[in-house]
Amino acid sequence: MEVSTYLRLRYSCGISQGCATNMNKDFCASSPCKNFGRCENGYNSFRCDCSVSAMEGRFCDKEPEFVDFSMDDAPSLLLPKSIESEAETIECKFRSSNERSVLLDTKSIKSPDHRILLLLIKGELELHLNFEDSHHVFNWGSNLNDDRIHTMRIKRRGEKLLLFLDGKWEHNYFLPSSKIVLDIDEIAAGHSLHLTSSSHFTARANSTLGERFRGQMIKMLFNDYDVLKSVRRRSSLENPLVKTIEIRERYKIRSRKAKYSSVSFKKPDAYAIINDERLANIGTNYRISFKFRTLSSSSLLLAFVTNSTHSRDSASLELFHGRIRYTYSFSSRTETVLSSALPDEQVLNDFKWHSVLVHQDVPGFHGCISSLRIGGEYLDILKDAKETSGVVKGCHASSYARCSSKQCLNRGKCIQKWNSIKCDCSMTTYSGERCDSR
Repeated sequence: MEVSTYLRLRYSCGISQGCATNMNKDFCASSPCKNFGRCENGYNSFRCDCSVSAMEGRFCDKEPEFVDFSMDDAPSLLLPKSIESEAETIECKFRSSNERSVLLDTKSIKSPDHRILLLLIKGELELHLNFEDSHHVFNWGSNLNDDRIHTMRIKRRGEKLLLFLDGKWEHNYFLPSSKIVLDIDEIAAGHSLHLTSSSHFTARANSTLGERFRGQMIKMLFNDYDVLKSVRRRSSLENPLVKTIEIRERYKIRSRKAKYSSVSFKKPDAYAIINDERLANIGTNYRISFKFRTLSSSSLLLAFVTNSTHSRDSASLELFHGRIRYTYSFSSRTETVLSSALPDEQVLNDFKWHSVLVHQDVPGFHGCISSLRIGGEYLDILKDAKETSGVVKGCHASSYARCSSKQCLNRGKCIQKWNSIKCDCSMTTYSGERCDSR
């Protein structure tokens, strides 16, 4: 008797032959993820990727909870039973200024050589995968010890390995090994589980094994196991008012010297309007930065309004109960983003210097534009432009490959590029350029 037939006879629901018929349903159509969280469709649901968001939770709408690693009590998770793993998803959201530290380590009692080790070395992530007869090293990222929040994800499915950083896919590897099972009994965050160095590791990796992580972590998930759970439980039992001054100071942003161009706004209704001609001579990149200090918990810092008769697009930066709030309006749409709460109920109106940076990291347009009309007039982009660069007449895209149902096999997802296509095989058990290889 087939397994599916046996289970169908024994259980009235829950298991059926074949794949679900709603695999092509778009669960992200309603935009369920908030605060710049990115929605990812699953087999029967969706997942919010909060790696580029300041918030956490299922919908990226919850305040993140920081775990302080300034003390020596680094967390570890002893699994209920030993696992033999061929697939891992590891996520870590952290902030540190240390040059070297251990982010994650695993240990196996049955197979001492089996190990997953993640290090932060001179601002770069270094992953070691130790199997029974093979050892693999992967590096990605740079300047990650800049005391800013970064999100790392490792996704392994058998021989296939995907590495992500701050919400972006960085690398795709295929492990050249026939034995891809890892035995794991214990997982640690922020420190090593092994007392001795390894002959498989590089000198810089061995010299980092004794370095505990110093900084803060928001998340450390291993196949949905919360490695930080025990530390969060202990910290929730503590009285938040009984924090020592030493721990408080580790969280505080350092005071910065005021530059020579500092000015004071001496009363609540004081203001300064920047000259339009001065702004017109600045480049087109949307990047604004400044430093401030104040005792006002809520106040307007900067406001921008377009000088146009056709629209009144605007943006503003303000302090809102001691946090930064950014609001922008384009056409009839208005969006507001609130910065995450600081640890230990700190606020930005503490009369210390704080830095603000707002920038738009979006590449230029790559494609074709036709029938440009402003008001009642049609414009010829080439003839009416004062200056062009990289713009040619006509639309030269028809000769390139286009996505179709036959491009990616075995339910692989086709991703259309400007002059090529790419097959995403992550939701299948296949690999290769067209998801046709086992």
